[in-house]
Order: sequence, then structure tokens, then C-alpha cells
Amino acid sequence: MTDRVQELLNLDVVDVAEKVFGKSEEANWVALLMQVEKTKELNHLLNLEDDTKFSETMENHLRISKELGFKVIYEEQKQVDDRVETFYILWHDDGILMKCETFYQKDRNSADIYYNLKGDGNLYKVMSSGCVRDGVLIGHHDVRTGLRRTMKTLRAAGEFLPVWVKPQHLWLSPYWDTDSWRTNDDHTGREKVRQEVVAKRVSQFPEYVKTAILPLK
Repeated sequence: MTDRVQELLNLDVVDVAEKVFGKSEEANWVALLMQVEKTKELNHLLNLEDDTKFSETMENHLRISKELGFKVIYEEQKQVDDRVETFYILWHDDGILMKCETFYQKDRNSADIYYNLKGDGNLYKVMSSGCVRDGVLIGHHDVRTGLRRTMKTLRAAGEFLPVWVKPQHLWLSPYWDTDSWRTNDDHTGREKVRQEVVAKRVSQFPEYVKTAILPLK
């Protein structure tokens, strides 16, 4: 089953359709139909594995995260239009930081993990975003789909470091951080404000988490 899940995750429906029909309107429609079927089958298989899906409730995402050993260390609420959204930061004692936030209160929007993973040549095979330095993958993964699978794959490739030896840029921002800045053309100033907001959040983490993710340079 797991192999089929990976096969579906790797399937580029647009590429498949264009190889048959070329770059055409017909290829676009075929790709759309293929995407619908791909999503349906992928959701079915992930449900059987009790893993996270692209379209997921926050309640289910947090349940699976906690079963894997994560715990909520930071929670922030924000009034967005006519609803209250919640931003979560979770921590795993193996040295894994997760951020996720709600969308329309009950649905989960983004979900990403940040970590230092020590290993050998297999690190490049499991890298999603980040870089490898001195045998350590300073990485982060989008875990909206397949959180359990991603954790299992990373553990098979190396060892998570409970205290990071290589700090990294943390995008600990929910979607509403930048939502109100869309009309601001001062990108440098906008990013400076975002970094200040993130630093304020990190300052409220438990001391043991700050010590783990902010090693001395």
C-alpha cells in the first residue's frame, strides 16, 4: 500500500496528459480528471493508514501528531473576518518542530516540520527543502499529506538530533501574518516586521525548546 501512496504522490498528471495530447485544452481537461481520481484514491489509501491528507481537519491532524509524540508548546488565536483562527507550534523531543494553523476554524491549512537529521548518503534521497552540511540535513517538510509516512522515511534515513547543530530559517507564520500586507510594496520592510513577529513567538517557547533550536553559533 505504501508503495502505491508514494507512486500517487509522485504522479504528475499534467506531464502524463501532455505526453499523450500535447499542450492543449484537451490535455488540461484530462489532467483535471486524472487529478480528481488521484486525490480520491490517495485519500482512500491514507485513510486506511490513518495518515494525514491534503484536505484534513485540524482535530485529526493534531490527533495523529500527538500519537507520533508531538505536543503543543505554543498556541495563538486571531480574529480573521468573521471567525477565530488558531496557530499551533508543536515539539517532538527528538528535535522536530511543527507549525500548523486552522482555516475556517475546523480545517487545517498548512503543516510543516523543521529538523536536523544526521545520516549518510541517504539524506539527499529524502530531502524535500533545506540543505546538507557536514552530514546533517537541515531540512523541512510539508506534512499536510502523509505525516506518518514522512516521519518513518526520515527515521529510516538517519537520526534526528534532539539539539540542532545547524540552526535554520524558521517560517513560523500563519497565513494571516502576510495576508494584511498584500498592498505593501516594501518587501524588505514587510519581511522585517514578519521576522520580528516570529522572534516574539519563539521567545514564548519553553526554555528547553529554545535551547534545542537556537544553538550557539
